[in-house]
Amino acid sequence: MTFRIRISAACVAALALGACNSATTSPEPVAKPQVSAKKTARENRKANNEIWASRSPIKINGVTYSVAVAPEKAYALVGWDSSAKTINLVDLEAAASRISGCKAKDESILSFLSGPQNTPIKTEILNKNKFLRVSLSC
Repeated sequence: MTFRIRISAACVAALALGACNSATTSPEPVAKPQVSAKKTARENRKANNEIWASRSPIKINGVTYSVAVAPEKAYALVGWDSSAKTINLVDLEAAASRISGCKAKDESILSFLSGPQNTPIKTEILNKNKFLRVSLSC
């Protein structure tokens, strides 16, 4: 019995090294197309800019928001008037819902960091962004 265990261990070691069954060959790896992260980001920016061009204004609780809905209604881009000092995610979602006719939900990192949904968010920290993306469920 000890002899069989030693043979099995030797065969396993040989398999790990690829010497046990030399007749087996692995297929040639299929080359996967390489997608550049920069290209994808550039394409997404271009698509979002085209969608953003179709935005519509809506006033929620004294703040004018601009909402652009993606053609497939998977998401909306929501911006705010530059004079707004603060916004909140409840109003942002309400603006997207009213314009799109769908249920809007902010799933960005902002929703996790800002606390309760109606917590005021200073727009000065969002100045580099023209809009926030909000998911839609129709």
